[in-house]
Amino acid sequence: MKILYVDHPEPDFMATLTYLGLCQVLGPENVIDWPYKDSYHGETYRGPIPYDPPHDQGVCAPYEWMPAQPGTRWKDEEVFDRLGDFDLVVLASPRKYGMAALDRLLAVGRPKRLVMTDGEDYTTVRWDCIERFRPSVYFKLSSVPNAVEVYHGEKARMLGHVRVLPYPMCSALSDVAKREKTVDVAFIGGGSWRIHRTEGAPMGPPDRERLVERLRKEFTSLDTQARPYLQYIEALASARIAVCVGGHGIEPLRTLEILSCPETLLARERIPVVSPWPFVEEKHCVGWNGWDFEELIAKLRYYLEHEDQRLQIARSGNDLLKAHYTCRARAAYLLEEAFR
Repeated sequence: MKILYVDHPEPDFMATLTYLGLCQVLGPENVIDWPYKDSYHGETYRGPIPYDPPHDQGVCAPYEWMPAQPGTRWKDEEVFDRLGDFDLVVLASPRKYGMAALDRLLAVGRPKRLVMTDGEDYTTVRWDCIERFRPSVYFKLSSVPNAVEVYHGEKARMLGHVRVLPYPMCSALSDVAKREKTVDVAFIGGGSWRIHRTEGAPMGPPDRERLVERLRKEFTSLDTQARPYLQYIEALASARIAVCVGGHGIEPLRTLEILSCPETLLARERIPVVSPWPFVEEKHCVGWNGWDFEELIAKLRYYLEHEDQRLQIARSGNDLLKAHYTCRARAAYLLEEAFR
């Protein structure tokens, strides 16, 4: 099987994780990233990135967890001439340069199969992209019940030629080494977190700092220190419980980074994300309402005092990650649904 992975040059968690998973399943020689993405191959891109200041200039270096994949720069003409060789075309993201590349491809001909992944933080479905490209499957990160959508009649018309499926985040870190637990509670990250409030309610101080202050009053064995990435993962793996809140979107990668750490219990802010493999409270993780610090404190205290239960849930969460939330598992899900 050969895949054309139509991408953009910008940093993008979900697009990168999907690409890595496809390479793991099919071999990197069978996953052609076009236009060529330097950061997938151990190189740093410097050039136009529409969403980075200063305008239209930016840098995209490889993520720390991304092993460099072998690859070849395919010229546009080569891609167009060999379009029939590809069993599947994947639009990796609804971002500017990827969509422009797909427009150029579709002007030449229609591929055998076309699917689209949308790893953006917003929860709405990009019906404009569905109408524009007509993929057979649209995979959506941050799928939630009752998302704002187009009119029902328009939605029904578009659903006549596309399936919209949830596409949960995954992790490249399924084999984090087991570490001695030296800290009771870790709350690292979440700098962009904002608690959902009713309209008109005052914001008050930054939510993360309010929670840090509250945790410090309750726990002397607490880690809130920011670190370089690999040290950050070690810190999570050294904690008995790690607290996770939302970031720019509602489904942070941190959820899975914590689950990747053996015997670290995930205390996860409740979010209404739809997944084929849901996190079940008290089985895979501990849940709490983001505005209710007292609920979180009570649960942290309970599971610090009940080690057997804490370890059982943590191990079950780690098992769920290894079964359904690795890059390989996410790529297998994409391929299964694309060829259904």
